[in-house]
Amino acid sequence: MFWELLRKRGDQVALIKAQVRTDGRLEAVEWSSDRVQATAVRLALSLKRQGLGPGQRVLMACTTNAEALVVALSVWMLGGVTVHLEPGLEAGLLTQALERSKASWVVIDKLRTLGALEVASGASVAEAQILLLDPTQEAGKAARVSSYKDAVEEGKRLQVTGLSALARGMFEIPDDARAMILYWAQDEGGLGAAALAHSEMLTAMAPLPLSWGLKAGEVVFMEADLGSRAAVLTTLRLLHEGMAMAFAAPDRLLESAQLTRPVALLLDPEDLDGLLEALDRALNETAVRARLRQGLDWVGRQRRQQDALTKVVGRMDGWLERKLADELVKGLGGNLRMVWSPQRPLGQDAAALIASAGIAAVEGTP
Repeated sequence: MFWELLRKRGDQVALIKAQVRTDGRLEAVEWSSDRVQATAVRLALSLKRQGLGPGQRVLMACTTNAEALVVALSVWMLGGVTVHLEPGLEAGLLTQALERSKASWVVIDKLRTLGALEVASGASVAEAQILLLDPTQEAGKAARVSSYKDAVEEGKRLQVTGLSALARGMFEIPDDARAMILYWAQDEGGLGAAALAHSEMLTAMAPLPLSWGLKAGEVVFMEADLGSRAAVLTTLRLLHEGMAMAFAAPDRLLESAQLTRPVALLLDPEDLDGLLEALDRALNETAVRARLRQGLDWVGRQRRQQDALTKVVGRMDGWLERKLADELVKGLGGNLRMVWSPQRPLGQDAAALIASAGIAAVEGTP
């Protein structure tokens, strides 16, 4: 059903990727549903040729972006199992999750992530194949490190002879076969885990509430971490609903949001706080180009999630004094109607500012 929906939407925009041009300026590149499906097929053909098959586990140690979503789709096409770690796992739980995951593949943004994983649990990732998403980093000569870009290019060459076998394999995947495994820190301590089958993923793609007023084709700007349970399923719901999901360029969160002019922001509380701070600076400082400490790689996001638990910063008085609420919608392109934090409650200051700006705030996963 999911792939049929993508096929039927054809040239409708499914993803918007903000990326940096050679002159340093940002541009918004639109991916149609056809392009998403075609890219996932090509990547799946290449991964299949490299040995990825049914039941193999693929650790998604990367931030949320267009490429990471395509990787997940490709893995599910092959009957593989994606593994997601909740952001901010403390060292002991991270080591335990890595050892339990038994991942034969690891997807990373940057090579330094591999080093961090090996420090946490070297034995559990030492033999895994590595798929590197960042096109600006060289995969190097290591046999177990391959490039996402090169894999997609290889998939183009494999289409002529490999499509039939790939299609047959997709139809042979049992509905009750595992599709993803999620790990998180339990409130009472210890490591929580859950596995979802393909049939359960489809069931989880419930329609968005009609009261939200979101329509297919409207832009939702995303920076929620793919490791959280809520963010994974929310991402699938948006793709299933036909929303155009926009992703930021590294280190350019505010500019990316302004460029894509979203009707909704889907952000973790820390990202929303940072976005509001950056917009406040951009509106009230002259001769200084506001740059946000975002676009963090997977390692940076884990550290920030842990640090955020111990920091409380009062910002509301300054935001109100400088009338940030009056400028918020206009500052992000003029279309913003909703902010959605699927995993955790918004910070007190951000929630108050959103309310004063007349923007709907949604917490959790209705």
